[in-house]
Amino acid sequence: MKIAITGARGYVGRFVAQALSKEHDVIGLARSNCQVTEDLTRVKWCIGDLEDINYLKSSIEHADLVIHCAMSYTQEGNEDDKLDKQIVDTILAQNKKVIYTSSLFGVKDGRLIVEKTQSSELYWRFQQEERILQAGGDVVRLGFVYGGNAGYFWEIVKPDSDNNVYVTGQRESIWPMIQIYDLANLYLTVVEHGQNQIYHAWDGYQTQYFEIFNQISWVTGCKIINQRLGYASNFMLSTNRVTNSNSISLGWKPVQGDLLSNLDGLIPEKYKLNLHLT
Repeated sequence: MKIAITGARGYVGRFVAQALSKEHDVIGLARSNCQVTEDLTRVKWCIGDLEDINYLKSSIEHADLVIHCAMSYTQEGNEDDKLDKQIVDTILAQNKKVIYTSSLFGVKDGRLIVEKTQSSELYWRFQQEERILQAGGDVVRLGFVYGGNAGYFWEIVKPDSDNNVYVTGQRESIWPMIQIYDLANLYLTVVEHGQNQIYHAWDGYQTQYFEIFNQISWVTGCKIINQRLGYASNFMLSTNRVTNSNSISLGWKPVQGDLLSNLDGLIPEKYKLNLHLT
């Protein structure tokens, strides 16, 4: 199968492209060449800007399936919903089947999010999801992705220059986590067995974010301060409760364990006090 992937050099996209290129012909859409485009030699790279409709059309012209992994942001740091809509409009206009990448962090009021369509009043991507499903595609909603010597996890939880980490919200609040290799395998599973459904990329563990910071404090010797400060505080203000029954029903099974069992490998050696998690 010929599969085009938007955002193929990004954190999620590169691992998806790597996994799929072992069994499929992958076309990677990327803004520019970089180490990722050089390393993934099985991928056919198409360099350009997704804002250029002609570039997008030509890049996906011969694809049987498009996986939309690109997540664009405005200069203010907000998700660029207008560009995302334009991209989806263009892909669907070419009559391509789509696997759309969404998020489990769009809803922050603590309700249980099941693998069904939700009101766009809760989160703008839910309207995009519905359009994809109506066109016969599939949706993958991401938990908090970590691992693979990349990503944003450590950057938002690491101690600051004064060796402090800042924690706010409720101690019992949980984050739906997903290890990047398990996530890439979920995309592969959806490509080969997807049934026009929504699939949650969640490892199945109830990971309390407060315990994450406790473990980081123990390993690094940093001090925990109860104060809303830093990017991570945006995640701490709510519980994200989810299910993953559709994903499991496809035969997908997370095998990398939970975040706490992998945390030692996510903390750079220079932060450690010769302590290791057990």
